[in-house]
Amino acid sequence: MVKKIREANKSDIDEILRLELMSMGTVWEGEDINSDEHSLKVFLRYRLGKDRLMVLEDEDSIMGFMHSMGYRDVVTGEKVREIVTLVVHPDHFGEGIGGELISNEKKYCKDDGAKVLKIEVLSSNKKGISFYRKFGFDEMKKVMIKKIRGE
Repeated sequence: MVKKIREANKSDIDEILRLELMSMGTVWEGEDINSDEHSLKVFLRYRLGKDRLMVLEDEDSIMGFMHSMGYRDVVTGEKVREIVTLVVHPDHFGEGIGGELISNEKKYCKDDGAKVLKIEVLSSNKKGISFYRKFGFDEMKKVMIKKIRGE
């Protein structure tokens, strides 16, 4: 099986969307998060060409997807790359797909001059936290959220 990483294009959006929706079921299980398929599709189309959207594929299908973006930290002025989404097809868990996408992004960071690679992970996503730690990510802050429900 020949695998390659390449930039996503418009024809990939539907398959990427399916991957995203599959992952929401496993990663967001027990979380009070609702996804809007149409909004997600519009968002992906809008970000195409603006951010870095990469797919890892074999001859048949997309096995994984990563969406990242760059910006300058407002406090330090350093270049930051943030992984917005990293999704691996459940049939390919444990095959190194996520690691290949992260390695590709780390190389891109070096070439781009970014000093920080960041990802946000739900605190309930224990597998994700363990996975990212294997690649050198450390917990740096806690994000507190208050949901407002007609109070």
